[in-house]
Amino acid sequence: DLFAGSGAVGLEAVSRGAKRAVLVEHHPAAFRALEATRALLVARGADPRSMLAVRRDARDFCAKPPPEFPAGSFSVVFADPPFGQDFTGLWDVMRPLLEPEGTGLVQFPARRPPDFAARADRILEYGESAIALFRPK
Repeated sequence: DLFAGSGAVGLEAVSRGAKRAVLVEHHPAAFRALEATRALLVARGADPRSMLAVRRDARDFCAKPPPEFPAGSFSVVFADPPFGQDFTGLWDVMRPLLEPEGTGLVQFPARRPPDFAARADRILEYGESAIALFRPK
């Protein structure tokens, strides 16, 4: 979960059966909220190994992943950058993290599709936002 914010997407994935979620967030206040939610879930019995919070820039994480997450480590990579951010090239940076049969998802403002949206396998629109789905090729 890149640009994880509160971690809601990744933590929900774990609650629905994902083995592990790596929650990458750089913003200090958002990261504190993410850590607090993670701690609460662990206190209520969640496996702490199933939720890893990483305080780091999402693009930097993708470009230089930690050794425990080599290229091709993830079956799903989800990115929901703040809509005011530059989305240019985001899919190309994310792609190496995916396993060959994995899926990449990028949420973006529907009225301002990023440069890579035309290469998406599918785009789903939900009001003001859209999600581009990609399969590595």
